[in-house]
Amino acid sequence: TDLGHFLISYLSSPMSAEHPIVILGHPGSGKSLLSLMLASTLMKAAYSPFIIPLRSLTNPDGAIFGQIEEVLSRETMEKEVSWALLHPTLRDRPPLVILDGFDELLQASGNTHRDYLQRVKLFQEQALELDRPPVRAIVTSRSTMIGKADVPRESLVIRLEPFDSKQQEQWIATW
Repeated sequence: TDLGHFLISYLSSPMSAEHPIVILGHPGSGKSLLSLMLASTLMKAAYSPFIIPLRSLTNPDGAIFGQIEEVLSRETMEKEVSWALLHPTLRDRPPLVILDGFDELLQASGNTHRDYLQRVKLFQEQALELDRPPVRAIVTSRSTMIGKADVPRESLVIRLEPFDSKQQEQWIATW
């Protein structure tokens, strides 16, 4: 009943630094909106959120850190942003990378990207191995497309369901 509170609590666990969180839902179920809300809420807390809209990547087959650099360069209008230089500076507010739209990555590139979630997990593990601030990662996707991916064991998978009328009223009152 309180997904936001649950996710904030889960993000403080060591598991979240080793396994991506996968948020599934049907089109229009609120995956991207939830991502924005989490980013804004967690920005005030103890994290440095980075939302990476996967549909906008020019190199969807690139390394995860390269995808982050591409979006940060575009958003900041800097010629080149280096994740390797930025990441160590985030000790006090570790990064939360929200990779929004795995399904759109599949559609945009035409590749299966079956190993994409495994690559996200490896990206997280590399941060720990390099003694960098732990990276929390969230990947959103349409429910129908996740069957094309290898989901790492022990990853948290959340499926968004449509709101009933009571939940809609609570949502409107809260936000």
